[in-house]
Amino acid sequence: MKVLQSGFCWPSLFKNAHTMCKSCDRCQRLGKLTRKNMMPLNLILIVDLFYVWGIDFMRPFPMSFAYSYILVGVDYVSK
Repeated sequence: MKVLQSGFCWPSLFKNAHTMCKSCDRCQRLGKLTRKNMMPLNLILIVDLFYVWGIDFMRPFPMSFAYSYILVGVDYVSK
C-alpha cells in the first residue's frame, strides 16, 4: 500500500505480490483472505508532465560562447 501511496511506478506489483504469496508457506497456511485483510481499492492519482514544475536562474559561470548565466527549468513529475 505504501508503494502505491508514495507514487512509485511498479507495473507488475500485483503479479509479484501474488507470486510471493504463492511461494510463502505461512501465507498458504493462513487460507483465504477475508475482506478485512484485503488491500483497499483507491484511485491512483494521474499527473501530467509539467503539472508541477520550477524555474531557476543560475549565475555566474565561466564565460562560454559569450554567456555566463543559465536558465534551468525542472519538471518535478518526471525529473
